[in-house]
Amino acid sequence: MKNLIALFCILFISSYSFSQTTVTQVANFSDQNFVKITQLDNGEYLTFSHGITIAEPNGINVFSIDPTNNNTTHISECAQVNYPAKHLFANSVHMFNNDVGVVVMSQNYSGYGPTGIFKTYDGGQTWTRKYSLPVDSGLDRITDMLFFNENYGVALGSFYTESILLQTTDGGETWTSIQNFPTYHLQALSKTGSSSFIVIANTFVNYEPTTWKVISFENYGATYDEISSIASSTKEVKKIQMLNSAVGYVSLFTWDSLEYDYIYRTIDGGATWQEMANFSDVMVERMKIQKLYFFNEQDGFVLAGDYCDENSCYRGGSLLKTTDGGQSWNVEHKIAPSNHNFWDMSLDNSLGEGYIVGGNITNGEGTIHKVEFDPVVSIQNLEKKDYITLFPNPSSETITMRFDNILQKGALQIFNTQGQLILTDDISKTIRKNYSFQNGTYIYRFISQDTFDIGTFIIH
Repeated sequence: MKNLIALFCILFISSYSFSQTTVTQVANFSDQNFVKITQLDNGEYLTFSHGITIAEPNGINVFSIDPTNNNTTHISECAQVNYPAKHLFANSVHMFNNDVGVVVMSQNYSGYGPTGIFKTYDGGQTWTRKYSLPVDSGLDRITDMLFFNENYGVALGSFYTESILLQTTDGGETWTSIQNFPTYHLQALSKTGSSSFIVIANTFVNYEPTTWKVISFENYGATYDEISSIASSTKEVKKIQMLNSAVGYVSLFTWDSLEYDYIYRTIDGGATWQEMANFSDVMVERMKIQKLYFFNEQDGFVLAGDYCDENSCYRGGSLLKTTDGGQSWNVEHKIAPSNHNFWDMSLDNSLGEGYIVGGNITNGEGTIHKVEFDPVVSIQNLEKKDYITLFPNPSSETITMRFDNILQKGALQIFNTQGQLILTDDISKTIRKNYSFQNGTYIYRFISQDTFDIGTFIIH
C-alpha cells in the first residue's frame, strides 16, 4: 500500500494536468452582453455587461454569480440605451477584496461615452468615476490595467498612434500620467515582479500594423526599456500573460483574412519570441483569441471568439487547451458560428471550475457558461497536512470521511488504482461526508491553495 501511495505522490508532485473539460450554458439573457468576469475572495464571481456610464454612481451593468447554484443577481444597472447605439465595455477589472475594486470602462467596438476608471466600495453595487481621459488628448480608450498591491497600480490610455501610462499610488482614487508614447499604441500589460511589468505595443501607419514591441517597466512604471521590436505587416499583438520574469505568452491577431491568430512564447523576459501555434491546425472557423489562461509553463487554456475583417465576420466561440506549453492545442468546446461571441473567462484552478461569458454585440443577447475541468496541480511546494480521517477502513460499500481543520476551500478527488478519476467534490469547512464505491482500492487527494493530503482506502 505504501508503494502505491508513493507512486501516486510522484505523479502528483511532478504535475497533475487536466484531462477532461465540460462547458455548460447556465444562463441566458435577452438584453445583456457579458464582456468581463472576475472571481471574488468569497468564491463568487462578478461579471460585467456592456453599458454606458452616464448615470452615476449606478452607471455600470454588473451581475454576481453564485457558483454553488449558478444563480445570477443583477446588482448594478446602467442607464437605458437603445440599439443601434453602442456601449462602453469593461476592459479590465481588479477587486482588492469582496467589496472594494476598480474597473475600466472604455470605447471598444465602436462604443461611445466617457471612457474612464471607476471604483466600488460595496461589492459592485455602486460605482464612482475616479478618472476620465482628457477630452483634448486624442485618446479614446484605456486598454488594460493591473495592480501590484492595495496602493500601486498602472493603466494604459491609448489611441492607434499615441498612448500614455497612468499610475495610481492610492488604490485607484487618483490617476496621473507618468509616461508618454507619441507613436505607440500600448495594448496590454502583465506583471513580472513586485513593482515591474511588461507592456506589449503596436505601431501603425494609416491604421495598419507595422511592428509590435515589448517594453519592460520598473519601479511601478517610473523607468522603462524597449527590449524587442518585431516587424510585422499583418500581425497585431493583442494579449499577454507573463508567468514569471522570464516565461510568458502573447497572442497575435492577424489582419489578413486568410490567416489565423498565433501564440508566441518567450523564455528570456520578452527579449526574443518563438512562434508556438497557428490555430488553423485545429479550428475551421477563424476566430480571435480573447483570453490567455496559462496555469504553468505547460498547461493552459485559450478562449477564442469574435473576429471581423473587411469582408465578413467569423463570430462564435471556442475553448482550447494545451498540455505542452502551447505547441499543440485541442478544441475542448465550440459553439456554432453565429452572432454570439465568447468574450472572457475566469477559472478557479483549486476547484477545477469557472465561467465563460459572452454575448451578441448586434442585439444585446448574452450567455454565461460553466466550465469544469480537472485542476492542474503541482504539490511539490505545498505543505502536507493530515486533514482527512477515514472510518471504517477497510469498509464495505460506504466510507465516511471526516475533514478536520480545513481553513481554505479545496478539491477532493478519488482515483482507482489505474489512475482514473472516480469522484470530485468541493470541500469547504465540511465536518464529514459519506461516499459509496464498488469493491476495490482507492486513492484520495485533497488540495487547497497551499496544502494537501493524500492516502488510500479499501472497499470490500
